Amino acid sequence: MGYLKSVGTAVIYIGLFLAIITFIPGLPPDSEFREYSVVPSRDIDPKIGPKNRLTNAERLFEGKFTGPEAFAAYDGQLYTGVHGGYVLRIEEDDFVPIVKFGEKCGELCV
Repeated sequence: MGYLKSVGTAVIYIGLFLAIITFIPGLPPDSEFREYSVVPSRDIDPKIGPKNRLTNAERLFEGKFTGPEAFAAYDGQLYTGVHGGYVLRIEEDDFVPIVKFGEKCGELCV
């Protein structure tokens, strides 16, 4: 019972302290604010055109493996980690498993 009384007293004192600080005039913040203006975007240069090179990108290895997490390039080769713990090296039209981390997942991995 003494513990609850001391916790309740502390909460009341902290609340009273915060209320006094909030309502005392003349304490900071005594700030002046500046207006923020947004610069309109530039027009698209007709010589360059819009950047839409990825619009007609070819999808590679669709349905072959799931969950490519990240891609990294090393010595001109492209590597990715996939769901199930495999690290794959992506070649022209194929992928080669390099290493597998962890144990076999059984039915959880595709």
